[in-house]
Amino acid sequence: MRKEKLEEILAGRDFDQYLLSDKKSGETNKSIVIEGTNKRLGRRDKLKILKDPSDPGRLKQFLDEGERLVGSGELENLPQVYYSSTFKGFPYLVTRLIKNEEGDLEKVVASGRKLSINECLDIMADSSRGLSNLHNARLTHRDIKLKNLIRDNPKDKTKNSGSITYVIDLGGTLSDPPDYPGDVPALAGCLMRVADISKNEMPKRIRTYLEKAAAKE
Repeated sequence: MRKEKLEEILAGRDFDQYLLSDKKSGETNKSIVIEGTNKRLGRRDKLKILKDPSDPGRLKQFLDEGERLVGSGELENLPQVYYSSTFKGFPYLVTRLIKNEEGDLEKVVASGRKLSINECLDIMADSSRGLSNLHNARLTHRDIKLKNLIRDNPKDKTKNSGSITYVIDLGGTLSDPPDYPGDVPALAGCLMRVADISKNEMPKRIRTYLEKAAAKE
């Protein structure tokens, strides 16, 4: 029997327990991200599906990271990974869908708006807390970029910006981080692009803050 191609499966929109959206949320050379509704729970989730399970190294990495993320449970400022499974030979991760009411930071740059230093402090606190939680699980995020930092508004009046920032795309994580994870300076670089503060002042203030906040101990 001929094995179905992933694109054929997605076109049918029935994927294991999910009824998939008719449009992908994102795609890389390794995976496809798509939203879907759990037919039993009626819950809208995000699925990340490995495109080429025939690559042994890529398959092992995807499965290992999925197992570790699922085992980490619910962590602050990270979308919870509910479970990992395989459908018709294609491994996938199911994660919580963040509503993304305010959009990712890439949209902030595209709009031309600069964030205040208070807004940046909130983003730093949230994002570095998320990274610290990953580090404690012996993971580091290797794809920190503006598009993977999203803001949602829970109407939390105790925060300067009134928003919570989430670090997403956990399929971009890497096991066993070095002592000085590369995701920390990457986060500092992202905030330099959206902050209304001088470039000379930003590196020192943000790098110092992030290095302390994302420390493993």
